[in-house]
Amino acid sequence: MDMDVKILHQDLGTDFSAPDLTDEDTDWSDETLDVGEIQVLTALHDYAADPPGPADSFLIVDDDVQPDTWVIKDIPDLQGGFSYEEMPIVQVFNWAVPDYTAEFRVTPNLAMGIERGYALSGVVREIGLKRGTFGDSKIQLKTNPAMRGPVQRVMVPVLRLHCPKHDGCKASEEYAVQQATQVQAKVSLTAVGAGGSNTTTFQWSSQWETADGQCLQYVVPAEIFTEYGTLIYKGKVFESPGLVSLTSLRFVEDEPSRQELIPRTEDGCQLPSGAIQYDRHLTKREAVSAGVLGHSFKAVKAARGTLTLGVAQPGWPSLNFEYERTVTNSFTRSVKLAPGATYLAYTAEPPADSNLPEHAEILWTTL
Repeated sequence: MDMDVKILHQDLGTDFSAPDLTDEDTDWSDETLDVGEIQVLTALHDYAADPPGPADSFLIVDDDVQPDTWVIKDIPDLQGGFSYEEMPIVQVFNWAVPDYTAEFRVTPNLAMGIERGYALSGVVREIGLKRGTFGDSKIQLKTNPAMRGPVQRVMVPVLRLHCPKHDGCKASEEYAVQQATQVQAKVSLTAVGAGGSNTTTFQWSSQWETADGQCLQYVVPAEIFTEYGTLIYKGKVFESPGLVSLTSLRFVEDEPSRQELIPRTEDGCQLPSGAIQYDRHLTKREAVSAGVLGHSFKAVKAARGTLTLGVAQPGWPSLNFEYERTVTNSFTRSVKLAPGATYLAYTAEPPADSNLPEHAEILWTTL
């Protein structure tokens, strides 16, 4: 079934939220960060004059804005093993304010990839997302129109549906609506490592399906552009960094949206089983020797992940976007597995959660 996607409205923001940590409880030891949630920096001398960090994440210490970049002070010794009930704790201090320290838990995968003296960026943003708040402190980006970069046209996949690559298999996504044939959803896209976000409302069909190993996506036209400016906090210009960039994505309607096959370079299905980490497994291996085996994942009201647009010009920031789709009515993704193969469902990013499969993409491999 082909889909009809319509853009209803969108909001582009230039205001950032920053937690004020001066007078608040800064104990982060109850939060656990994983690989992919924060960036690990090793060649610290490359950033001596300009502390790196997400362009949309800061913290406020003693009424001053500081970068969301942290140097590792102490890491746990994993030689004696670890307990999944008590994840390892990492101690850090802020890049710009060494006296300001914090600690939080990390997964063993992340702990094994960092060393004392390395730096981590994006810590505050991830902890703020996990706790559901950034506080009320607002930082505004005042852009300079004369320094706006060139506009790049892209087709953005706002929906993806994967089908096991075996003849006779089917996959579908269906929304829990009674009479309407259209559903509305809010889609938020945030540029990874570049800041900037877009919140858009879409309207599309209440059911979508594909078969015989065809992984589909629905793409809509958009423009990506970079603006440069200064950060303002409480009416004063934030001097460090003196000039920041904001990469934004704006959807346009001057050319039609379309349904298409996901390009092979962007289709994460059919990985060798040995290349799929165990914490990405969404199902157990299912061997189907006769008949058709139906499987429905639990209904959810959101889908989250990272989208790669697959295009970039020299000098541009990474065109990867954090993706979130939320709907009022829940939706269910289902498959019918044809005989003659063994199947494994997995996620693009860890950790997989079969109890709440809010993954932007549910991938399949046949064994």
